[in-house]
Amino acid sequence: KEEMLKEYIKFKEYEKAKKVAFELIRERPKDPFPYLVLGDIYASEKELKKAHRYYAKAYMLDRENFGIKLKFLYSLLNQNMFEQIRIILPTIKFEKLSPSQKEKLKEFYIAL
Repeated sequence: KEEMLKEYIKFKEYEKAKKVAFELIRERPKDPFPYLVLGDIYASEKELKKAHRYYAKAYMLDRENFGIKLKFLYSLLNQNMFEQIRIILPTIKFEKLSPSQKEKLKEFYIAL
């Protein structure tokens, strides 16, 4: 199903992708992947509150994943939740980031 989901997203068939993502959530509620996908879909549709809800759920399921954390931070920024950003940023272990992750974090700081 994950491959099918990726194909739907690739071809911007978002309604079909949402359906598969919700099926994956029912099957594997502790897997952050479908929540992250839903966050991406809703963000692309400019439904930022819904995107934030799904990014938050993905983050709660995998707080150490840098990609998830960064998307959650951007969603917090979009919602003007600066206090939460201030709490989460210090949890990023800068010394463990790859050069591309460091660049992405730098871009976040600039956006902030």
